Amino acid sequence: MESPSSQAATMSDASSTSSRSTVTRGHGKRLSEEEIRDILYNDDAMDDDLDYDPEKDLTQRSDTSEGKTQVDDVASAYALFPYNGDDMADMEYFQAYFDNVFMRHLVTETNMYAHTLIDSGILPALRLTRWKATTIDEMYVFLALCMMMKHSEKAVVQDYWNKDSLVPSPVFNRYVSRDKFHLILRHLHFENNANEDRRDRLWKVRKVFSDLRGNFRDYFVPGQNVVIDELLVLFKGRLAFKQYIPSKRHCFGLKFFMLCDCETGICLTEPVLNRGHILFTDNYYTSPLLTRYLLAHNTSICSTVKVLGKEMPVFGIGISMGEYQLRKCDNMLSVRWEDRHEVNMLTTIHTSAMLNNGKVHFYMRNPMYKPDCVIDYNVNMRLVDKCDMMLGGMECVHRSVKWTKKFFFHLKDDAVLNCFNMYLVKSGRKPSA
Repeated sequence: MESPSSQAATMSDASSTSSRSTVTRGHGKRLSEEEIRDILYNDDAMDDDLDYDPEKDLTQRSDTSEGKTQVDDVASAYALFPYNGDDMADMEYFQAYFDNVFMRHLVTETNMYAHTLIDSGILPALRLTRWKATTIDEMYVFLALCMMMKHSEKAVVQDYWNKDSLVPSPVFNRYVSRDKFHLILRHLHFENNANEDRRDRLWKVRKVFSDLRGNFRDYFVPGQNVVIDELLVLFKGRLAFKQYIPSKRHCFGLKFFMLCDCETGICLTEPVLNRGHILFTDNYYTSPLLTRYLLAHNTSICSTVKVLGKEMPVFGIGISMGEYQLRKCDNMLSVRWEDRHEVNMLTTIHTSAMLNNGKVHFYMRNPMYKPDCVIDYNVNMRLVDKCDMMLGGMECVHRSVKWTKKFFFHLKDDAVLNCFNMYLVKSGRKPSA
């Protein structure tokens, strides 16, 4: 397989020579770490980024969106990333998803929402009256500190700014004050309330959701094998589309359906129909009816299936451990295999061959065999399970009565995981499953 860096789309040379200690400012200027600290503590410098033209941003977005998808052969492209070079800074991976246009929208809506609360007099608290408009650079620092909180967990958010030697966290107080962090977290907003759309339940986060999905789609062309899985983000507040799933670690929450590339674990938003993909799923989705639909749209499937599902074949008598039974119809193969428990598979790409899985029986010392569909299913599903585990260990979702913040921070966690997996792809490494 070719190295991802040789297949990446050719972008601007300026972005490939950036240094690791710089951050892109809203107007294209690159700031050093010392300049960022000066901005965070200099109110006059913060106001420089507030004067901008929205029409100019739309023009910049259209220009950059054209540049993201310019490749010679999309079918052979592996990674379409807006930066080139082996010396890419860590910040550039993050800025590829949270670009200037995205951050400017976030800053604009946050500032607008803060002034709306102040003018309405809903919260006459002293801290609120000290609000000063935030900037793009300050929002980058805010998101960075949110990610760092998971690596040094405290009982309450205020403890990160506690100067007690028993619970030291000097890095937080070095970059932003406690009150400023709380103000940004309190006023974090994603859409103007005047743009309410009752037909869309996600209208409050639709803009940021669509932008991130577009970046997920534009920067990566998936391989043949893809997997779909569901994820539940904890939320116990009042919400019309909140779900209760007792089998999950978090019983209540927001349900996400995640489509991932089986080789890299990168989250996708690319349509899979009519492109020759092979879809791996669990038994929650699979049925003969769905399988026929996918076959009609040039998409194969390999999945576990519920034996009592509609249109499923009846196998009859029981079988012993290691034995299997087959039923075939309309290019669909149903496999019943007895391991420690009964396993039922439905596949359109396998021949039911028994393959050596590389293990030996603990007592008889004989090689152990499994159906080829079971081996492929285990290989392709394990990486998405690891992605779920990594998201659970790095999630920076704060407790909140607003579901929009839960939603946004989960999207940010997905983007950070994509940044890490994209780094592995561009560096020629593979995620360890």
